[in-house]
Amino acid sequence: MTSRQSNEAEEYFRASLLSLGNLLGLVDVSWRGLADQVGVASSTLEGWLRRGWVPDEVDGVKKVAAVLLAAARHSKEPRTADSVARLDHVDWSAAHRAVQAARGEGRSRSARAGRAQRAQGVPVDTPTPDREVHVWTADQLGVHAAVAGERHGGGEKFVLPTYVPRAHDEQVRDWLRKVVGGGGTRLLVLRGGSCTGKTRTAFEAVREVMPDWRLVYPKTAQAVVERLSGMPLAAGAVLWLDDLHRLLAEPAGEQAAGLLRDLLDQPGLVAAVATIWPDNYKALVSTPLEGQADRYGQARSLLARASTVVVPEMFSGEAWEEFVRRSLADASLSAVAASAGEGGGVTQLLAAGPELMEHWQQASQTAQQPPTRRRITSAAKTGPSPKPRHSLSRNTRSRMSRSPTGHSMNFSKSCEYSLARTSKTCAAMDSKSPDSASAASHRLSPV
Repeated sequence: MTSRQSNEAEEYFRASLLSLGNLLGLVDVSWRGLADQVGVASSTLEGWLRRGWVPDEVDGVKKVAAVLLAAARHSKEPRTADSVARLDHVDWSAAHRAVQAARGEGRSRSARAGRAQRAQGVPVDTPTPDREVHVWTADQLGVHAAVAGERHGGGEKFVLPTYVPRAHDEQVRDWLRKVVGGGGTRLLVLRGGSCTGKTRTAFEAVREVMPDWRLVYPKTAQAVVERLSGMPLAAGAVLWLDDLHRLLAEPAGEQAAGLLRDLLDQPGLVAAVATIWPDNYKALVSTPLEGQADRYGQARSLLARASTVVVPEMFSGEAWEEFVRRSLADASLSAVAASAGEGGGVTQLLAAGPELMEHWQQASQTAQQPPTRRRITSAAKTGPSPKPRHSLSRNTRSRMSRSPTGHSMNFSKSCEYSLARTSKTCAAMDSKSPDSASAASHRLSPV
């Protein structure tokens, strides 16, 4: 079966499902009543009939078709006749087998490609299973852990603080709602510096707007190539492209970008959500000078078709007031609010906090080294602070200067000193991720 035939099988089944959804609006059957008769959840039924999701099993769809066609035949609504004539000829079992065959062929192509790469000694990523959005956790999707703060205790390995929305959050949610409403296959890029909250913004948005969609997370450019070269993404999929600049800088980046462009041209209902750093974005979209090789032509064309939302570095105005209010009940937010102050880089300090804490705890083990230098080694290498920061409150200084080992440490000064360069610390943290490309791939070569 060719790729075109695979797409046709999926689209035929999807179009038939949407026709059932249109018929439901013409007959005297409610969503709740239909869900009860068929024995499926209302959200599942909505996914089939409003979004065209193709289920793994066809029996439920066949029951839906039988109920709606029976109701249509007894309806006095003249518009039902065309729907009945069209849907009466749908062989749901055969159509579903065609979709399953297409998906199986896609998996086989990916498997054959993987075997060929292994035979050539090329590393092959084990794909992360697709799961519904609400099943994924923040740490699985690349959200940075936060500094725990005093009230969290010491047992948690991953701390996710209370989320404080800002103006850009509603932009992201509006974009996702348009896709859910039948906006086709689209690409959203969240652009912002390291540790400004891009991934957390995307995580919170997809969980709110499309919790039952299936999320696909290819972690390398090669994984993108294998996923998009195989079976087509089913309608109702979120394609998670965290740190897109890394993927596009990898050896398979241009091929991945080309396949992503093809995905945007295909019918369906897919939300591709990406994050990217501003400097890398600029490098990718810049047109090369005459005589220079065009290393990122596919990437540039891909990004030209994306919707872009800028994620600011700071909290200010109403967002800052809300941050302060929520910090009263959240230890992570409280631990950085006094350090940063309004306009401060609280997201950067939240994300860099665990690493700074590690330096803090290690300082007592090496008495001959100045504590501050031990606590902020990676940050201090970048030079003196370009801008003074708000001082910590007396209570916060006292609380944060107490070491778990009992040694007195000037942690507050270390936070103030390092706040201006937490983006550097975050970049260093990013380069340590086992799923990322090498640190060199973070910075794209000039185009």
